[in-house]
Amino acid sequence: MSDINLSTFPKNKFEALTMLYLEHHGVKSLNPEEFLDKYEEVYKRMKDHASGDQPPIRVSKINI
Repeated sequence: MSDINLSTFPKNKFEALTMLYLEHHGVKSLNPEEFLDKYEEVYKRMKDHASGDQPPIRVSKINI
């Protein structure tokens, strides 16, 4: 019997939080390249924030 590696997504909290963020911030209009760029940007910001390399992310709420 061969070894089977069943990797799952997400592998860590940063992957999970990145996808959750993207799902809730309107990325439907992005093409695949833009989506990848946005995913990598958000993932890096979360990792940097968690390691203390970046100031807190500020979010403004806009009422429409």
